[in-house]
Amino acid sequence: MIWEDDILTQYMGSTSSEDDSVDSTYVYHLGTEVEQPGTSYSYECVLHRERTGERIMINPPAIIGRGRQANVKLTGNLAISRTHAKLQVAQGRLYIIDLGSVNGTRVRGERIAPQVPVVVQNGDEIFFASEQFRLYVREQGSDNG
Repeated sequence: MIWEDDILTQYMGSTSSEDDSVDSTYVYHLGTEVEQPGTSYSYECVLHRERTGERIMINPPAIIGRGRQANVKLTGNLAISRTHAKLQVAQGRLYIIDLGSVNGTRVRGERIAPQVPVVVQNGDEIFFASEQFRLYVREQGSDNG
């Protein structure tokens, strides 16, 4: 767990509120996540690309793929669909949804069904087609009472 925290801090900054900006060309943000009364959830994520060591920062919701419509662009692997998957927050949880990709998405070794949200957590192994990634997650701004 310490190593995961170090990666998150290195690529996302500390959790202190001194500086809310993130200096990175890999930051993607599409809007706010689903909120429930009295509770606000926000997640910062890093996708670690095993083959290249690349680390890609994501603030969900985000579409992952190699095409123009993707907010998180994964280049260098034509097996990854143009709009491959979506990472989003709903009901206080982080989900990944395969968007009907040709070569599929696997989470923790299991291929997931298209259009069916699957909960993902810190440290999960995710394959987009044949490409292996490790997901690192940090929850931000949760008011749990």
